[in-house]
Amino acid sequence: MYNANDLQLQPDWFSSSELLIPARLEDHLRPLANHYQSDKKRIMAHFFFESYAEVVTDLGVRSLVSSGSALNLRLDRVLFQSNAKGFPIEAKAVAPHLRIEGDRETDSFAFVTALLTEHLYPVAQRLSEVSGAPYRALRQFVLDGFARSIATLADAGQLSSPKVMLQGLLLHTGVSERAWPRLLAPGEQGASEWFVQRCSCCLSYRLPDKDHCGSCPRLPLEVRLS
Repeated sequence: MYNANDLQLQPDWFSSSELLIPARLEDHLRPLANHYQSDKKRIMAHFFFESYAEVVTDLGVRSLVSSGSALNLRLDRVLFQSNAKGFPIEAKAVAPHLRIEGDRETDSFAFVTALLTEHLYPVAQRLSEVSGAPYRALRQFVLDGFARSIATLADAGQLSSPKVMLQGLLLHTGVSERAWPRLLAPGEQGASEWFVQRCSCCLSYRLPDKDHCGSCPRLPLEVRLS
């Protein structure tokens, strides 16, 4: 049976539930600020949440694809680990036997709804309060996280209809379709592999001596694909 005390037995892993505590959230942003020698808290929040949303959504999507049932990824059931710079690099379920059961369509809806309303959206809201980063901007990283995970699985030959799956997940996010990321298939508009047209921006170009990242949505598509 799942026991919250188990969270204390994982060295170098943190409970995702602590991200709702402002002081602990500040602690997780500090290594990024030190690495980039920047006091621009909003940008550090973008860096942190982009990586965090990506590892958490990937954990859930891979589970959904491999087993047909989704992990229950409530805040108190997820651990994450960051690298020395402060970027979250891995997430895992502390109670992997606790899953959301049902048919594929129902399961996808329940998975996305629970992951967003009971985990990622509350963290984004708290991060917005702590850093000043707009909540809507942070929320877009979640959508891109779904798209990146699906693109990776598609490139590995594990998905037959990546675009259909992405649309099915994004329909449950509460975000207008106009703000969704898009997937380009290999050969489509010159893409060499499954490519994500992101809807989020990490703002790295606002740091001294930094430029737009290669997949920045502010760049022309032909530049991102090159």
